[in-house]
Amino acid sequence: MSRDSFDRGKEQAQRSARANLLIVIANIHYLDRAKDSERHRKAANDFNGMIKRNEQFSPGQISYIEGLYEKIWKAAGYDACNLHIDKKRKGLRFG
Repeated sequence: MSRDSFDRGKEQAQRSARANLLIVIANIHYLDRAKDSERHRKAANDFNGMIKRNEQFSPGQISYIEGLYEKIWKAAGYDACNLHIDKKRKGLRFG
């Protein structure tokens, strides 16, 4: 009997997202300090509704939940991982 580790990884991601979202909901008052707080509050409440309906999160939703989790920590005054996207180079490309 073989185990499919890829499926287990998906379930682990779902469980982690649910746990992170529960922390976000418990500390949602910290979102008031963040930029676009109303949009983030609405998204957190919508995701909480998905948990109550036993729906699965998409990869994009999991990423958004992780971002909310980091925003909560940053707003509370703790260290947090910020999103970083490299800018595209405008110079010549060789090759």
